[in-house]
Amino acid sequence: MTHNTINNVNKPTTKLRFFFENTLPSEMFIIIYNNKKIKLFKKNSTNYYRTNMERMVYIKHLNKSWYDQIIQFLNEQPRYNRLLPIVAFEEYPSGFNKNINSNDVDIESPTNIFETILHGLAYAGVDIDFGKLQYLLILNFFKRFDVLTNDIIFPKKIQPEKIPIYKALISMMIANNISMSELSYEKHIDLIEKVEGMTESTITLLHLLHNKDLTSDKCIPYGDKQFKRGMSMFYGLENPTKDELIRIVETWNNKKVGLMFIVQYAHYSEFVDNPALIRK
Repeated sequence: MTHNTINNVNKPTTKLRFFFENTLPSEMFIIIYNNKKIKLFKKNSTNYYRTNMERMVYIKHLNKSWYDQIIQFLNEQPRYNRLLPIVAFEEYPSGFNKNINSNDVDIESPTNIFETILHGLAYAGVDIDFGKLQYLLILNFFKRFDVLTNDIIFPKKIQPEKIPIYKALISMMIANNISMSELSYEKHIDLIEKVEGMTESTITLLHLLHNKDLTSDKCIPYGDKQFKRGMSMFYGLENPTKDELIRIVETWNNKKVGLMFIVQYAHYSEFVDNPALIRK
């Protein structure tokens, strides 16, 4: 049996995406679904059916909770079954060391909420390569400090339009006597959201990574270009308003799974329209 691969994918211009693994081990292909679930994924094409089965079997092996979330979502939203060729293997975006049983261990990943905010701000509105450079610059800069002060002078290579946001974040932390290591999602998300200039993509990233309420739409980046593109393509919309997007998102009980499918579709729709592309 051949391995499942994705080739020639254009590089996205946003960090908000879920990544494919390059291969699926052939020994993972075993029929473990009951009749109901087999019917759920069965397609007219044998190769298409087998590919989807492989992906779901692998997900079940990798992260049973993520598998269960996807199955529940598909039961409630059957129109998304056609996006199974691009279902994300992992529950969280790559680069945060959040995925269980994953080889995605990155020594440059954020180690706390403060560093996650730096990550989100650095990547906001830029392409991935430049975002990574900005993130490493600002991360290594702040690692020089044990204590934050309001008179910090930032390096010239840091994006000048983002320096006021970094300064506002520091001022908030100083005013509330919060150190870099003490800043937390559970205790301080309300304060973080109120920081002047804090980007939507950074806030939604924090909620995506740390909010355990799967019904909450706080993880949905309504203003994100790729999210709006995916929604427009999947639902046949033209320049949808935020209210239109909210009405659709409200039909998703699990907002995180819905977001995953839409962002995947925005980047990899060609593999849905032509499933043969995902096999060698």
